[in-house]
Amino acid sequence: MKRSTKKLNKKYTIAIGKAYWPFWKKYNFWLKKMGHKTILLDLFNPDWAERLTKIKDKVDVYLWHSDTNEENYRKIHDRIYFIEKFLKKPVFPDMNMYYTYNDKIKQYEIFKHLKLPYIPTYIAFSREKALQILNKVKYPLVMKDPYGASGCDMELIKNKSELRKIINKKFPPKYSGEKVQLYLQDFVPNMEGDLRITTIGNKIATAYWRRNKKDWRHNTYQGGEPDFENIPKKALDFCLKISKQQKFHWMSYDLFVLPNGKIKLIEWSCNFGSKAPMKIGIDVRKLVSEHIINYLKK
Repeated sequence: MKRSTKKLNKKYTIAIGKAYWPFWKKYNFWLKKMGHKTILLDLFNPDWAERLTKIKDKVDVYLWHSDTNEENYRKIHDRIYFIEKFLKKPVFPDMNMYYTYNDKIKQYEIFKHLKLPYIPTYIAFSREKALQILNKVKYPLVMKDPYGASGCDMELIKNKSELRKIINKKFPPKYSGEKVQLYLQDFVPNMEGDLRITTIGNKIATAYWRRNKKDWRHNTYQGGEPDFENIPKKALDFCLKISKQQKFHWMSYDLFVLPNGKIKLIEWSCNFGSKAPMKIGIDVRKLVSEHIINYLKK
């Protein structure tokens, strides 16, 4: 059955949440350029629920590319849940996508549950568990902030002595509690770069290698340079399959392709940078905006 001309030509109202990083401005630009109305919101304001309720009858869909400054995960989840559960309106990213956003510990548990090929990972919430890790792992290791992004707060641990010093600092002998986390992964040697693959809808939006000749961290924010050539189809199919199975509207994947061709998933994110694709004329914010409008037209 064909969609009605009226629905195809309808103009929508999109409520856009603002954030520290100005990606929301690009969404606002493209949605208005496409002829739709936008309403800008400060969803970190204490009166957020009242504001959302007041405008709910005017809004067709919500878009909030939030960030995690000051670890605002609880606030993000509160807002997204409220929109889905009580306002009963579509929101992008939705809770299905936001659930693991910038939380490497949650992602590790899900990768393990789904039996996805991930890098061996070690997590400790106590001194006892950290000391067990100290004595069973191989070195070097990569220590990460489980809530970090853009390659920040990553450290290469070369030997047991270095890890012991970190454990003693993080978990003093009299420490008790679960607020401190130690998050470690095996260091994958001889990797000239990693892959960043982004899906939007049921398509690959962008795919490129991130290569850094000066640092073992390949992130573009750490000096990595994008290379859009020779992307393995196996890796593209791998990411697209996950997005379809998990019903992600869009998702960005970071992964290694080992010399033997095997894939190792590093992490995924529903909110991500778009500077590299712009170098070849791909504006991911425009593609996301188009996806949202096409979703509403269905």
